[in-house]
Amino acid sequence: MADEERSDSFAFRQAVGSVFYIGFQSIGAVLVSIMTYQALAFVNAGTFALAALILLLVTPSLKRLLGERPLQIEESKDASLFRDLWTSMREAVHECLKIPEIKHSIIITPLLNGCFNVIPIIIAVLLSQDKTFVIINPATTLALVTTCSLVGGIVGSVLAMSVLKKLDILSALRLACIFVPIFFFFLLNHNVYGVFATMFLVMILAGAINPKMNALIMNRLPEEKLAMIGGGISTYFQMGSMLLRLLVSSLIVVLLVDWISLGFLLLGLLVLVYALRFNRKATLE
Repeated sequence: MADEERSDSFAFRQAVGSVFYIGFQSIGAVLVSIMTYQALAFVNAGTFALAALILLLVTPSLKRLLGERPLQIEESKDASLFRDLWTSMREAVHECLKIPEIKHSIIITPLLNGCFNVIPIIIAVLLSQDKTFVIINPATTLALVTTCSLVGGIVGSVLAMSVLKKLDILSALRLACIFVPIFFFFLLNHNVYGVFATMFLVMILAGAINPKMNALIMNRLPEEKLAMIGGGISTYFQMGSMLLRLLVSSLIVVLLVDWISLGFLLLGLLVLVYALRFNRKATLE
């Protein structure tokens, strides 16, 4: 596959995966209402059997490909889980710092991931404290969080293959940074429609950024290190989500949700200032 086609390939796969996820969730909801749990268990087992059959069918091709292009794997005798995790993440960051686009987003991306991964927690608590912060009813409001994420991701993936094809990663990240303080401003003011409109726009940007980032890593990094570096950089980018979710889960017990929203509003402003200053520095370089 040509390097310039990888981004479209990742975008298409991401869009199709999200569409299938929505479709299977809908089918599951229908099946629960018309089938017994025993019958559902057999259907679920059948999906695993189908996956196993697909693996058996593609195994000969994978073995032939591995024979033609063998991979050299270095094994450490005194390896441990945490040491391997730290080593792979450190090497991944070191390799990615050689790529200008990722180097300039190495701080911003984990913070953006963290800010938007705490949204379901904050909205769930806000629903219990403010009965007017609803669209139709609380259940629908919570469902819209997932719906906005999925539909926004699908739209972003489609646009990444057309309208946003020329949009570079750094410009998309700057736009996302602009939306972070706007989102938490709406959340602080309990403006439910502003919250979901901003979230939808951010998810469109995320849907456009992800395939571009994956294609960039695939195109620039050595093939024999892709698995390790890909896993390491994914772990690094998700660290912001994990740490901020733990922080919010702890703070939600002792603070009002408005104070937490205010804290994230200030964090969003800091991320925006950092992104703009770093962009100016990158332009000068």
